[in-house]
Amino acid sequence: MVRDFDKKLKLTGIALRCRTAKELYQKLRAHGTGLSFELQSFYKWMQGKSTPRASQVYVSWAQLLELDASPAFLGSCSIEQFADLIVTGHRLDRASVDSFLQQWAEPRANPNAGEEGTVSLGWQEAMKGTYLCYSHALTFQDRHQVIRGVLQLDLGAQLHSAMRAHYIESIHRVPLRYFGAVTRRSRLIGIDVSERDQRSDLYFNLYSPDTPANFMFGHKAGASLEEDMPHPSISRVLIIRLPAAGAKGTAVKAAPLSNPLEGSIVEDLILAGLDIAPSQALERTLMDTLSGARMNSVDRLSIQDSKRLNEILGGRCTKGRPRNNVATVTERKVE
Repeated sequence: MVRDFDKKLKLTGIALRCRTAKELYQKLRAHGTGLSFELQSFYKWMQGKSTPRASQVYVSWAQLLELDASPAFLGSCSIEQFADLIVTGHRLDRASVDSFLQQWAEPRANPNAGEEGTVSLGWQEAMKGTYLCYSHALTFQDRHQVIRGVLQLDLGAQLHSAMRAHYIESIHRVPLRYFGAVTRRSRLIGIDVSERDQRSDLYFNLYSPDTPANFMFGHKAGASLEEDMPHPSISRVLIIRLPAAGAKGTAVKAAPLSNPLEGSIVEDLILAGLDIAPSQALERTLMDTLSGARMNSVDRLSIQDSKRLNEILGGRCTKGRPRNNVATVTERKVE
């Protein structure tokens, strides 16, 4: 008997960092030798409308996850038992798995809602958390200076409510608090926030992140507050998730008082609890990506840069992942 197959597939997608159901389908098809099933059938599996009958699907699924369990057990176990296997195999940390299980336990919007082909892997649940945001100051006095803000994303308490955003940064050591909502449009994430006294607005336009969302990259747009006539301004922004163990770290406590940033971005991330080693190569990569290059007044962001930085930083935002050698992946300069 197959139990909770749709939930297990969604958790598999999060563990394998698939952005969409189609990406998970492609990974499963590519891994299984001689495995053949249609995309529409896969969508029905993820919607809980049917389950696969071919035993080779379960064999390939077990091999893809590299879990110490038989294909028969993966199909018949509960979602809670499957989640324990994901944690034991270091695919996800316990906090991320518990957050996923809570999503299914609470009476929120049906994760399977929508047309076939638009099955969600729970992007809102995957984005919940606290992030450090690095960008250039939008004020004239601090121009070209890197500043650090703190972004918190959470779900609303009501059914069908939008994801909420709370962002803090400071101008001349005066903390400003912004509140707003998060929306997902095609391949982009939009975060639209306003300062609580309605003195200014900020808008983040970001590449849709991997799942779980450990790193995001895009633009931050707003206007300076230090002049009589505010000038529209824009900066690239790097948004990096804080690990659960570092949620009360030095960087979070000092964030509203750090403008401009004192020291390097890498040192700041280490203080925040990320599992990285001091690296001048990584610092150059972050600064070069943050500065960018303007051509004909258009700052076009590279998805290759986003993927490269996600490979470097993404795994270090999740407690329990193996530590890699930073130097081997950061020596390449951003083009």
